[in-house]
Amino acid sequence: MRCVNCLKFFDDFYGFCPYCGHEKIDYNLYPSDDDNKFKSELFNQLGERLVKEFKKDDAFNAFNESIKFNNENICAWKNKADLHNDDYWENYTKAMDCIEKALEINPNDLESIVLKGKILKNIDKKKSKDYFEDILVKCNGSNEESLIAKGDVLYELDDYDSAITAYTKALDINPLNSKTWEKKGKVLCYNDNKAEGIKSLRKSLLLNPHDIKLWRDLRGYCGDLESEIHECDNALLIFPKSEYEWRCKADNLKSIGDYENAIKCYDMDMEVEYHSTMDNSYTSQADCFIELEDYENAIKSLDKALNIWPENFTTIKSKGDCYFNLKQYQKALECYEVLIKNKKNWYDVEISKGEALLKIDKNHGIAYFDELLKKELSLFDKAKIYLALEDYDQSLMYINQTIDKNDSHSYNHLYSLKAQILYEMGDKQDALEYFDKSIEYYPTEFAIIHKALILEEQKEYKKAINCLDEILESKPYDKKIISKKEELQGKLRDM
Repeated sequence: MRCVNCLKFFDDFYGFCPYCGHEKIDYNLYPSDDDNKFKSELFNQLGERLVKEFKKDDAFNAFNESIKFNNENICAWKNKADLHNDDYWENYTKAMDCIEKALEINPNDLESIVLKGKILKNIDKKKSKDYFEDILVKCNGSNEESLIAKGDVLYELDDYDSAITAYTKALDINPLNSKTWEKKGKVLCYNDNKAEGIKSLRKSLLLNPHDIKLWRDLRGYCGDLESEIHECDNALLIFPKSEYEWRCKADNLKSIGDYENAIKCYDMDMEVEYHSTMDNSYTSQADCFIELEDYENAIKSLDKALNIWPENFTTIKSKGDCYFNLKQYQKALECYEVLIKNKKNWYDVEISKGEALLKIDKNHGIAYFDELLKKELSLFDKAKIYLALEDYDQSLMYINQTIDKNDSHSYNHLYSLKAQILYEMGDKQDALEYFDKSIEYYPTEFAIIHKALILEEQKEYKKAINCLDEILESKPYDKKIISKKEELQGKLRDM
């Protein structure tokens, strides 16, 4: 049953709510058939809302309460079956038991007949295809229910065009059925007609704007991040306190390089509601500050993340790197040593510690790296250490050996490191060649920017601008890249 105080569900045998201690109050002090049916439908509708809010455990309990009040509530049995059939539960045997119960209540209920096929599809695809082909003849009516069922069956048989036709005919009869608009919209999207599909999904949302699940589904069909941000804004008009929507908008703004607005949205995400992933929001916000080279505020965000999860070693490493960029090498060293003390001494941290020591006391740093080199290190790690020590010949030797014997590293990382070594050796043309090779394997922003910088030094401004344009395709609002492009355009004009 459900507590009248904290609204959580608990088992009937308790005399009080185990969550808040409130005394159990029985709904059925003076039961009547009509009362029970009314309460049953209330719990069924509550369950449907909870499903859309992704509170599936609570939804499951609500459907159980609905059935408890009225064992003949076919909608509750269908909803319970659908929930069992969902990826979240994957309990297909129980799903089938529930839908069989629904069909006992009404053997001719087309929605139940179709749902049985969907459950069967998760158990035995071949049998489900035969089943859908058999029941298609039952969906030959011209009323709304038959046309919707026909569309559902045709969709399951991968006949998208015919499914769309069936849904369209159903909507001609009842254009106010939000669920049918949703079904039609999703099939249109599956059928490579996203523009019309999104229009149909929006019509569904106009009829039922509080369907937060559909708002999120709609974003998945947008196809580009700016459109997703626009749909986040629309959803936030209805759900201004939804941390998930704020987080989604912030993540997308971060992805397109609009770091200032992303930071504001992360603030909103953490302000509207406490949630279990707040440390991720703080670290993502810190990433934005780092992109803006605002390391002091990045550290503040990282500290907030560490207050939630003090042993997140990736966050501690990021904090150390921020201190390093602020030239506060002793504080950076303290962060790296926390990781090493906790035996999180993957060699990147060991190398970072050495780099900090070189800045504090060069001789101490050299001695530290000499000891580190006595350990069993990969050729790749040795290449990085000698690069830090500015022994470029040794570094080049080890990166060449790594490339020759590579069986564990991505080539783009190897080529990128070789390009850095060659650049430090003054061999800019070969460095450019290896940045190109790195980009060919996987186009990282690091490699593309460094390629652009070399081209700038060679006064190949047009080619450098083309590199920056490549980054701006995915990050059109990155002010640092925009500013650099404008600088190069000025140099190109002055030639």
